[in-house]
Amino acid sequence: MGIEDRDYYRERHNSHRNLRKSEDFRQSSHRQNTSNKSHYTPKKPTKRKTKSISSIIFNPIVILLVVVAFVSFTNYYDTNIDLNNLDFDVVYKGYHDTTVDFVGANGTLVLTNYDNATDPTYDELITFIRNDKTDTISYDYDSFVCADFAARVHNNAEKAGIRAGIVDVTFSDNLEGHALNCFNTTDKGLVFIDCTGDFNNYNRNNCDKLVKLETGKAYIPRPIFTSGMYYESVGTVDTYRLHW
Repeated sequence: MGIEDRDYYRERHNSHRNLRKSEDFRQSSHRQNTSNKSHYTPKKPTKRKTKSISSIIFNPIVILLVVVAFVSFTNYYDTNIDLNNLDFDVVYKGYHDTTVDFVGANGTLVLTNYDNATDPTYDELITFIRNDKTDTISYDYDSFVCADFAARVHNNAEKAGIRAGIVDVTFSDNLEGHALNCFNTTDKGLVFIDCTGDFNNYNRNNCDKLVKLETGKAYIPRPIFTSGMYYESVGTVDTYRLHW
């Protein structure tokens, strides 16, 4: 074998050996990369639980709250009264508030009528009037006038279980009107009582008065409990209206 042939075979042998090493290296690298690779297993998506409308409606807590709200409403408002046939503003369980078309010193008057109020006997009425102290308030054009006295007595009487009314009066010879109370007693019929107080009533004197109210007649109050006192005529009655 010549020198050229020997060099040829040596070069070819080295080439095969290098190629084999390269393949062994790639296989080793592949095995190493495969062994180091982390395995990821995707999680299955979880379904979010949502409450149905029926489960909310029939929830015991929701039912309890609805019942409590309904009971509170029926105890506060009277649902058995036809609001369309009433001449007042607000109806409550056991009583109702109404307004009248004349005013007190501070504006609109609110009258409270109780469902359990009944017509009194004359003696029951007089006992109530004696114990009620509205008449001892001083009359004041800016804060408390006759209509305020009448409204206060009305509301106090109704609260005490006595059915009461309020009366507004006009006079033919006096531009100023007047207000007082009326009661339909079971034994003496319709009774008019004027509890309007005096100016500067610092001694809190009793000012309860009976009135005989007739159209075309003088309006002259007569003291109920105070003897020796006299009142002059307020004017000649032109018209009067009763508000129950």
